[in-house]
Amino acid sequence: MKRLSLIVIAVIAAPALFPTTLHAKRVGRATRFLNASAQRKSRKMPAPAPPPASAAPMPGASFGDKSGGGIGRVEVVWKRRKFRRGDRVRVTSWAGTIKPDESGHAAELNADAGRTGAILRGEKRQATTYFKPDPNEPIQILRIRWDKQTWTENGSGKSVTLDAFESTIHADYLKVTKIAKPR
Repeated sequence: MKRLSLIVIAVIAAPALFPTTLHAKRVGRATRFLNASAQRKSRKMPAPAPPPASAAPMPGASFGDKSGGGIGRVEVVWKRRKFRRGDRVRVTSWAGTIKPDESGHAAELNADAGRTGAILRGEKRQATTYFKPDPNEPIQILRIRWDKQTWTENGSGKSVTLDAFESTIHADYLKVTKIAKPR
C-alpha cells in the first residue's frame, strides 16, 4: 500500500510532466481509486470518531436554513479556516465548472480565479455513481451567491456577462475577502 500511495502521489503532484487533459484523467483515476480504497477500509474498520469540536458550528448556526438570519456566525470550519454566512469571497484558482442548471446559462462556465460572491450556507457533499461521502465528514461545500460579472464558457472560451446566481463550490478554492458582521 505504501508503494501504491507513492505512485498515486507522484501522478497527482507532477502536473508539469503531463499534458493538461492527461493529467486531469490521471488525477480522476487516482481520486476514484483512493475513494474506493477508503470505502473498502471503512467496511473493515469501526465507525470513525465524531468530528472535533472545532469542526462543529457555533450554537445557532444552521446549515439548511435558507433565511437571512445568522449573518456573521461561523457556519463552516474547513482546514482551520472559518466561513460565515454573508462573508464576501473570491475564487483563488480554477475550481472546475458551473453547470447550466445552476447558472441558467446554456453552456458550462469556468469557475476560475477572481470570481466573487457571498456565502449563503454550507452544504453536505452529494453522492455520485463513483463516490459516497462519509455522513460524519465535516461540511466543506459552500453555496455562493455570485455577483453579476463576466464568466468564461468552458470549451469555447467565449466571455459572457451574467446576472447574480447561486451555485456550490468547495471551500479549498475560496478566500474570504470581507468578513460579515454578526447581526
